[in-house]
Amino acid sequence: MVGNPARGRLVAALAFVFAAAGIAPVASATTLTVGKAAPNADPIIPVNVGEQLGIFKKHGLDLKIVDFTGGSRMTQAMAAGALDIGDGAGTEMALVAKGAPMIAICETAGPIPFIGIGVPWDSPIKTIDQLKGKTSAFPAPAR
Repeated sequence: MVGNPARGRLVAALAFVFAAAGIAPVASATTLTVGKAAPNADPIIPVNVGEQLGIFKKHGLDLKIVDFTGGSRMTQAMAAGALDIGDGAGTEMALVAKGAPMIAICETAGPIPFIGIGVPWDSPIKTIDQLKGKTSAFPAPAR
């Protein structure tokens, strides 16, 4: 059985973050506030799975998970000091270059994991190669 490489990288990244923060298994629980850029994006869900399975508690961590409606909102919370760790899609790493007061640890997902292109069932486009030279659009997000 082959595991999800993105999920494995996320778990490794979280372990690295916890080790870098000096958090080791201890008798008393330490509360750690973890922000998620989206409540149900695949690469971010392992935070919830680890909490529900008791993995973090086993290592002396009591997680307070905060779901956001995007990476920019999560970055605002990081800048305000409301989060200990932020877990997002990686686009937040660009905000570090723009001066956001946080440290980017790693990118855990491969290229373009959240983009899908839907076409009508009777569309002549059936493969990605058939999109070459075509124009596509998407609606702007609601504000």
